[in-house]
Amino acid sequence: MIHGARVDASRGNLDVAKRDLRHVYAEAAARNMIFIQLGARLALAEMDKTPQRKAQLGEIEKEARALQLGLIARRAALAASDPKRR
Repeated sequence: MIHGARVDASRGNLDVAKRDLRHVYAEAAARNMIFIQLGARLALAEMDKTPQRKAQLGEIEKEARALQLGLIARRAALAASDPKRR
């Protein structure tokens, strides 16, 4: 569902993508699925166009590194360094 939300966002359906990602996050949180939670948060932060984007990505990177989730940490760091990256 995270991938599907990314596709929706790339097609300009940001509201649908964000709604779906929030749903994924809530379901993952209810089941204590940390990797999925961070993945949903990462996708949401990548879609964010506000000044808080970089801070959100930094927080996700920090949490992912603490949990030894290197892939998510690297993707968050890359997105934080390149504002055009989705």
